[in-house]
Amino acid sequence: MKRRIFAVLMATVMTVGMSATVWAGDSAGENGEIAFIPPDMTSPYYAMIIEGAEPTAEAAGYKLNVQSPSTSTSYDEQVQILENMISKGVKAICICTHDASSILNAVEKANEANIPVIVFNTLEDLPSEDVNVYAYVGYDPWEGGVMSADYIADKIGDSGDIAVLEGLEGFNNTERIEGFVDQIEKKHPDIKIVASQAADWEREKGYSVAQNIMQANPDVKAFFAASDEMAIGAAQAMKDDDIDGIVTIGIDGNSATMDSIDEGVTTASLDTDPYNIGVTAVEKAIDAIDGKELDDNKVIVPCFIVDKDNVKDYLK
Repeated sequence: MKRRIFAVLMATVMTVGMSATVWAGDSAGENGEIAFIPPDMTSPYYAMIIEGAEPTAEAAGYKLNVQSPSTSTSYDEQVQILENMISKGVKAICICTHDASSILNAVEKANEANIPVIVFNTLEDLPSEDVNVYAYVGYDPWEGGVMSADYIADKIGDSGDIAVLEGLEGFNNTERIEGFVDQIEKKHPDIKIVASQAADWEREKGYSVAQNIMQANPDVKAFFAASDEMAIGAAQAMKDDDIDGIVTIGIDGNSATMDSIDEGVTTASLDTDPYNIGVTAVEKAIDAIDGKELDDNKVIVPCFIVDKDNVKDYLK
């Protein structure tokens, strides 16, 4: 299966006195607009989600109005974007945030305006019974951690020292890490996690943290990173330090990771299929606009391992 990759055209604009990132699309949208609000558009992961979402909306006659805050922790800015979309009268809202509590009041306003809300890239309920979310669209992060643990165990012979690179605090990070650790402890008791440190989802921090861990723990055989960017950083650090044979796996399925795997730097990625998360989020938004009822508002997108054996199917 070849993944379609579209160019992500972004522009920085001033929105209500704040710097926001906006998708530069030109679809007229004869059926109206669907708001699409990721936590940022600097991450290649969210760029791939948008790549799936935009043509899906366009094919159904909707314009995808994509805006994000300037950083993934600019929560007030994201709330302002959400409230602006409500005032504009969009047909539906798709949103992903790293701080679910920050958007509760704005989601209530969307409910009052009869604008359906889809939360993407998570299956965790918003922390309030006073809000209505039509659907949650994402992969199972706990299962992703489990699959990553089994992959590492297979690659290192089910024994030895390993290390973990953590992202920022939040549902996805917690579920990925805890799923991984739980599987190691239950199914692979001869594997020892000798270090678990934060690298904040960033490639540069993944690089430096992995170097520090390796210096303190030279017998480490593998790194599990809660995101691809951190895994790429760890893998590059091992390459630059001429350390061979270290297994590195992250979670996301970014195109940059596929290139790194193909080049023999990063070992593997737990591909959460961000493209199809974008596709599915918009499909559910259209279902909500059309008044369709769901049997279950948790919509799971399957994830799978990509390594040197199958990476050619996922390259641009």
